[in-house]
Amino acid sequence: MPITEHPIFKQPPRDAKLWRYTNFPKFVSLITTKALFFSNVYHLSRDDPYEGALPAGNFAHRDWSIDTLPSDIRQRIQRARYSHDENEPLASKLQRHISGQNELIRHVLRSTKEYFINCWHQSEYESAAMWKLYAEDSFGIAIVSNLSRISGALSSASGDIMCGLVNYIDYEKDLLDLENAFTPIISKRLSFAHEREVRLLHWDTSIGDEQVWMLWNGQPKLMWQPKSHEDHYKIVPPMGNIFACDLDELVLEIKISPTAPAWFEAAVRDFCDLAGFDKPISKSLLMGSPMR
Repeated sequence: MPITEHPIFKQPPRDAKLWRYTNFPKFVSLITTKALFFSNVYHLSRDDPYEGALPAGNFAHRDWSIDTLPSDIRQRIQRARYSHDENEPLASKLQRHISGQNELIRHVLRSTKEYFINCWHQSEYESAAMWKLYAEDSFGIAIVSNLSRISGALSSASGDIMCGLVNYIDYEKDLLDLENAFTPIISKRLSFAHEREVRLLHWDTSIGDEQVWMLWNGQPKLMWQPKSHEDHYKIVPPMGNIFACDLDELVLEIKISPTAPAWFEAAVRDFCDLAGFDKPISKSLLMGSPMR
């Protein structure tokens, strides 16, 4: 199905250029499988512990006491009803609130095993930094597309796919709103702001849920419910998931690394000819002479 709209995701303009910088083996995989690979966030976090993580501000409640409560939090907790006791002491309410926040964080963080992402770079121009970071420099390839094309290319894919601009924040000072569990997945450190990342996200709920028999209107019915935290902890999700895509719709053009040797450029062109992949291919002029 086409890209699903979601209020938490701010989408780029439909015609804005999106670049996917990659290496040759991954490019071959895309062409031969006719599918986009979505990496599992849990496994990505093994390399980058901040992937899907929360900033320090979301853990501030663990240091709260009656004497150090922020005034707005104190008022909110005082108004809250956590039990049938209207006169429940503030200290008791505070402990309930802290427990609730911890449970919310636990739920948000465990969801990383269920998320699969595919990343693009938004820019009208090539990025020298992205060539070096994600395309193995001299042997890299950049796929040029846009949201309209990506949405059309994935129209026959099974499952919902969402798209949004990554929000870059200060993980030492900022606070994320956890009313939606997707928020950490579209947030990254300010140090990566140069990536101008646009993320495609698929949420595979079958990983975190299980089917159980329950009574519904007095009748047994097979229903889905979240796995216990203990069972969820034992889950080892797949490294990624693939989604069938229409390559002709997906790809606007192909760029070859600006520092690629002639033989690599020829190899890319020969492979595309053999695969019947007919799209404009050109070597980047990023490192070309300014005198032409």
